[in-house]
Amino acid sequence: MDEAIAAYQHAIKLDPTYAKAHKNLGEINVVQEKYDQAWHHAYIAVKHGNTKLIDMLKRYLPEPEGDRMKSSEFRGIGLFAHLLTCRSI
Repeated sequence: MDEAIAAYQHAIKLDPTYAKAHKNLGEINVVQEKYDQAWHHAYIAVKHGNTKLIDMLKRYLPEPEGDRMKSSEFRGIGLFAHLLTCRSI
């Protein structure tokens, strides 16, 4: 997974508007339980035309209010992370 993260970060560095790289990195963030980062990448992906990650996040996670989300606010995240790990990222 570290290689994938590095590859997506490199792609974003080369082209910050590359929506698919933001989406994929956000999905990895969910699996790693880095929800704030997942939302961050979801918002950027939407800005550049990819709504897949934000659509999934909205089904399973509350949108962040302010700086952070509390872990007690997460619903169904285990299933969501499982779904992400069962498909190729």
